[in-house]
Amino acid sequence: MNKKKINLEVITTLLTALIPRMDNATKRQMLSLISSVMVCMFLSSQCISPASAAEGASYVIDKTVTNVGDNGPEGNITKAGDLIGYQVNVKNDGNISLTNVTVTDPLINLTVPTESNNNDLVLEVGENWTYTGNYTVTQADLNSNGTAGDGFINNNATVDCEELDPQNDSVQVRIEQNANCTIDKIVTDVSGNGPSANVTKEGDIIGYQVNVTNDGNIDLTNVNVTDSLINLTGPIEPNNNDTVLNVGESWIYTGNYTVTRADLNNNGTAGDGFINNNATVDCDQLDPQNDSVQVPIDTACSIYKIVTDVSGNGPSANVTKEGDVITYQVKVTNDGKTDLTNVTVNDTLIGLTGPVQSNSNDTNSNDTNSNDTNSNDTNSNDTNSNNTILGVGENWTYTGNYTVTRADITSNGNGTGFINNNATINCDQLGPKSASVEVQIDTAGSIDGIVTDVAGQGSGGNVTKAGDVISYLVNVTNDGKTDLTNVTVTDSLNSLTEPIPSMNNDTVLDVGETWTYTGNYTVTQADINSNGTVENSNGTVDNSNGTIDNSNGTIEHNNRIVNSDGIVGNSDGIAGNGFIKNTATFNCDQLGPKSDSIEVPIERNPNYSIFKSVIGPDEDGDCIVNSPGDEVPYRIVIKNDGNVDLTGVLVDDPMITLTGPTGDDIDIEVLNPGETWVYNGIYELTPDDINNGNGYIDNTAAVNSNELPEKTSNVNQPIDQNADLSIQKSVIGIDEAGDYMINQPGDVINYQIAVKNNGDVDLTGISVKDPMITLTGPTGDRINPGVLNPGETWVYTGDYTVTQADIDGSGFIENTATVSSNELSTSESSSTVLPIIPIPPIIITPETDNSPVADFNVNPTSGYAPLSVKFTDLSQNAALRSWDFNNDGIADSSEVNPVNVYTAPGTYTAKLTVSDANGTDSKTATINVLQVTSPSGGSSGGSSHSSGGSSSGVIVKSSEVSNSTGKTNATGTVIQPENKTQVEQKTETTAANVEQTPEQKNTPAKESKRTPGFEIIFGIVGLFSVFLYRRK
Repeated sequence: MNKKKINLEVITTLLTALIPRMDNATKRQMLSLISSVMVCMFLSSQCISPASAAEGASYVIDKTVTNVGDNGPEGNITKAGDLIGYQVNVKNDGNISLTNVTVTDPLINLTVPTESNNNDLVLEVGENWTYTGNYTVTQADLNSNGTAGDGFINNNATVDCEELDPQNDSVQVRIEQNANCTIDKIVTDVSGNGPSANVTKEGDIIGYQVNVTNDGNIDLTNVNVTDSLINLTGPIEPNNNDTVLNVGESWIYTGNYTVTRADLNNNGTAGDGFINNNATVDCDQLDPQNDSVQVPIDTACSIYKIVTDVSGNGPSANVTKEGDVITYQVKVTNDGKTDLTNVTVNDTLIGLTGPVQSNSNDTNSNDTNSNDTNSNDTNSNDTNSNNTILGVGENWTYTGNYTVTRADITSNGNGTGFINNNATINCDQLGPKSASVEVQIDTAGSIDGIVTDVAGQGSGGNVTKAGDVISYLVNVTNDGKTDLTNVTVTDSLNSLTEPIPSMNNDTVLDVGETWTYTGNYTVTQADINSNGTVENSNGTVDNSNGTIDNSNGTIEHNNRIVNSDGIVGNSDGIAGNGFIKNTATFNCDQLGPKSDSIEVPIERNPNYSIFKSVIGPDEDGDCIVNSPGDEVPYRIVIKNDGNVDLTGVLVDDPMITLTGPTGDDIDIEVLNPGETWVYNGIYELTPDDINNGNGYIDNTAAVNSNELPEKTSNVNQPIDQNADLSIQKSVIGIDEAGDYMINQPGDVINYQIAVKNNGDVDLTGISVKDPMITLTGPTGDRINPGVLNPGETWVYTGDYTVTQADIDGSGFIENTATVSSNELSTSESSSTVLPIIPIPPIIITPETDNSPVADFNVNPTSGYAPLSVKFTDLSQNAALRSWDFNNDGIADSSEVNPVNVYTAPGTYTAKLTVSDANGTDSKTATINVLQVTSPSGGSSGGSSHSSGGSSSGVIVKSSEVSNSTGKTNATGTVIQPENKTQVEQKTETTAANVEQTPEQKNTPAKESKRTPGFEIIFGIVGLFSVFLYRRK
């Protein structure tokens, strides 16, 4: 460093900092002094002699690359270990010799300089020193993409000496960074048969190996290998276990896949005859790469099923009636590469005969005479008589007959119109394979029943009470190709009138002819009670007198069986489906029976209420319950306020003995709709009630019936008591042995009920009831048997079996459990609701209503005047339309989608009226047009107002918040109606911008304005002086 230089910058900086602190007089004196000094410095610099000006020290340094990895100086770095050769030249281009010259390099150790003049360690004028050195590239250089991550190896050499400041020179060598890896997936074995074997059966195990290799030039991090089929083990790292895939390193993963039955059924993972497996490698440096491998599946066999005849009319004939015989043939062929063992063929409809085996030279036969040389031996070629091996290329043939049933005809082939039959082959080597064939059913005639009226409500009415009359109409049409004779139509509910023929009265239903029948049915109370038509396992139904006939005999009205839904059912557990179901059946000589059913919904409402009261307590005393022996008379009223007979009605009171009921007048032991039963009982107060109670007598009565869950009612006589009881009901299993859904009768729901005493009083007489299930338990009654002690929990369990009524009902299984005790005033309950996946109901489509419906959309619905609003017509069945934009009764437009501009502020009601030949309809909408106003407040002197009409052109709404520092933040919205844009403005004002210091307040205004000018002049003079001095 040149110690002779004077750092004028430092002096200038100090003066600049001090000047503002001086008063004006001092500043003027200082300016005069500095100006004089600068002039002297300038004149002295002009007096330097030419000789001294020419004398100066100087050197230059030049660093170059001489070779990169034997590819010359222009080569690039491609791998770790590449050698970079450097040369550094230092030359004295001044006019004095330089001493203590040193050259340093941060990357390499340089050789001793080669001096061009002599080795005196002095860099003489004009002399050149040369240094050399090599740098070996590391893997870290490649991984980091250079010394600075910029794609280069950067190297800097620095020269220093006694006479001069250091100088340096840099050189770069480019890095060719190449991140790359390969993934190779192979099959190592298939079930012990080597890597080239095929999959032949369920359970075959495929062994896989995945190799991942880093064939780039940088290490790879966070390497992850995934497989679409299996969980891989590994990796095995040959270099180390540093979780980094080093350059040149390979990792090995392995895994096994077990072939499933689904793989065979689907003919591979993609249905292409292969088990396809894909492995993917991912890392920080590269996009994912993958490799796949396939293992062929040997399908090995085929099955074909055909119809050979239908009732002697050939294989193409149709089924027309019950008793028709269909003849089938099933052929199974081994067209694979492996013999098949334990071959079985099953058929969904029939028992097959056979097989007849085609291969007479099967070497797997158990016939010991297969090679008998006796030409007269008739068994010499019969090798398959007891063979269970389907040899390669062999086919087996089976036959069988199916007789069409009445159910096939009635159900129209389960609703498909065909007799469907499926045959399936199984063997040790393969999964099942199936083949199907269909035979069409010729319907030939149709029957259609409809409801014409329900109790005067029309065809869409519902049954609401006993005595409602349903009117039916049944049409029978011959839509086949043959006249039908001996036609009869029967009805499950009523006697039909004689048919009204559409053509003639010849008792023959001619092709294209329709016969019409009518009939009426009067709804019974039994229909309401059973929730409609009840069908048992035999399908026998008798609605006329409420008698239900099942496989166990007749169950009379008063002995009806009731299921857990509270709906009357039979001993098979099947209940009504919520409808009066009527089925008409058509028979004739030419066809099997055909039926059509129609249902009328029942609005079934089983319900009752219970009310308990105290009537005249202690009437023989002081009318106050306060002494032992005081009598508390209770009255319990039960009323059926639904429309269903309630059976098995039981009223229970834990504290009193009830008498009654009175009022059971209509149907003994049946609580009929509208009927009221009254029970009475007296309770005598005990010393324990007074001494051990908590201030009241809590008495609860409960009513139960076969059709409904328990309901309770309680009344209190004040005695202090402290008890608390909770209940929680939960589901612990749904159709666990099936498909885990509630979708068919027989599904089982498993419930758990937990009862806990949360209070500090023992609870006795615990009663847990569930109207739908039989409970087991409780468990947990450990402390005091029969008493639910404080903090104790009892657990009950029970199962419910879903019925057909549930499936046909509301779409939910709702179950409520109730717990009560002697100490509590009310019972507690907990419910669960589970959805049912039902068969979609029959939907009766109402007659189409073509009346117009007005509807429209408004955009926008509010804004500042002038506001342009677009109206979009969404009306239905509109032939004509009229828009009234301000609801003044005057039509403003008849366009489909008009636009209206509201120029004045206000609230407007827009109305659309549409019409056609079927009527008129209208709809309204509200539009709010806002007032554009000028801002309130402002600065003094009226500066917040503008002249002319511009004051209403801008509105600013702002919200200001001030803090303790005096800083104010304001955010406002500027609305400019001229171009309808909004500008968000945010201003920030600090105390430093608006407040003056005391010194500033006391400074005359004239002086204050001149001070900044003085500082600027001083700065300019100082910088100019430095510039002149440095040039010298």
